[in-house]
Amino acid sequence: MNTRTLSLSRSASRTTLALAAFVAIALALFYIARPVHAGTGFEVDNHQLQNGQTIDSSSFNEDSSACANGGFNSGVTWHFVLNKYESGNAELFGHFKTAGDFGPIDSAGRNGNVLFFYVNTPTDDTLVTNWAILDTQDADAQLQLSGVCHSGTPSQSQAESQSQAESQSQAESQSEGASQSGEGSQLGGTGTPAGSVSNGAVAQDGVSPLPTILFSLILLASLAGLAFANVKTARSRS
Repeated sequence: MNTRTLSLSRSASRTTLALAAFVAIALALFYIARPVHAGTGFEVDNHQLQNGQTIDSSSFNEDSSACANGGFNSGVTWHFVLNKYESGNAELFGHFKTAGDFGPIDSAGRNGNVLFFYVNTPTDDTLVTNWAILDTQDADAQLQLSGVCHSGTPSQSQAESQSQAESQSQAESQSEGASQSGEGSQLGGTGTPAGSVSNGAVAQDGVSPLPTILFSLILLASLAGLAFANVKTARSRS
């Protein structure tokens, strides 16, 4: 092998490592913005979140049956449905503003061509992104949030109604006869029970660092290989 061939070989090696480093950086940035899917399949996005829209559970449609059907007795239960999905299974993913990432969540059941999913957050939250991964392609499949159920954590409208009722009760108590105290008793709020996080339950700080760590390691390995190749080339020239 002559000097020109050796030089071209070293140049190609450095170029390959540089491209690998670039790809690692791109993948790391991609998976920071969106968590890694478990497995492969066909993605269907929640059509309610198009054009940057979000969903706030404190003002969304209340579905009292979702708590019992989802098996959660505290926090806020989110009931998702995958409509027009004739066959196959699917997994649910998404991101809450406060609770962070969730998924993969398995379906809780099927009724005809509809799959049901239940996700629980400790308190009211805002749904930012949401999608499902289907194991069978179906162009008609449509994902959406059907309703939410507040259990142990009142929604904003419920909290306002409770506050008004307490204020009225306190005023009535203060206006009663001298035999009663001038200071009305005030009801205490019911705290959210601290339960363990199960399938479908999202912790308050639920963002998983594993994707970022994984691709950071890939990036470091690529950069280390590039640095080693440069050092080896410099030594060979000297």
